[in-house]
Amino acid sequence: MALVQGITHTAVVTSDLDRLVGFYNEMFETTLLELEETAFGRVGIVRLGAGSAINIFEIDGNEHSAARPDMFDRGHIDHFGLAVTDSEAFWILRDRLVERGHSTGEVTDFGPVLGFDFTDPDGMTCEVNLVLDPELAGGHGPQPYREVSSA
Repeated sequence: MALVQGITHTAVVTSDLDRLVGFYNEMFETTLLELEETAFGRVGIVRLGAGSAINIFEIDGNEHSAARPDMFDRGHIDHFGLAVTDSEAFWILRDRLVERGHSTGEVTDFGPVLGFDFTDPDGMTCEVNLVLDPELAGGHGPQPYREVSSA
């Protein structure tokens, strides 16, 4: 039995809190739970779903406020994946992010998970994931997704 159920939040640094909160609200229909002024800048907590959030820290002049484009050259945390509630939400978000220029829409098949990348306004590339098997069994290296015909 696992002692941990999942991740409660991910913290990111930005130079424009309002823009980044607006992006997550528009693209993912999130809710801003809290906005706080602190000694080091502003903090916004964006609820993604039950028990899950992104904590966005606006810190002027911070060198990490703009993401690096190359995978594995982005710092201690390279990216995060957002789990969708179901297949319909996966395809809705894919279409929405493509339509607004935040994703190519290319879907990758990892076996127990389907995913696609998106890039936020700060240049951080992350994933949207549809978990097909919660046990994550039968995984394989990334492969292009091919829709299976029901014919």
